[in-house]
Amino acid sequence: MKVAFEMARLLELMHSSTDHLLPYSVQNMDAKHIMLNQDCNSYLFDLSMISGGILTDERMILDFVTCCIGYVDPYFAREGIGWSKMNDVCALAVCYLD
Repeated sequence: MKVAFEMARLLELMHSSTDHLLPYSVQNMDAKHIMLNQDCNSYLFDLSMISGGILTDERMILDFVTCCIGYVDPYFAREGIGWSKMNDVCALAVCYLD
């Protein structure tokens, strides 16, 4: 439960926007990108597809979106509509099931 709570809080923090910055979008949330230390503190790594914040907004670029199969919202995979924070939430829910 501690890991699930920490990852949910991290995603909530990344999805919140400030006055002048866009919210961050992870875009490649996967169970193998979550690492635990000996005290069961969780760390998210491999943020290679992150966008938003001080980075450019890459949510609408669909030509080369390569996500982890099985962690992508089926509606997004079928329709190809721009990435949103709900896609990250769906991927996190699948991570919980792993």
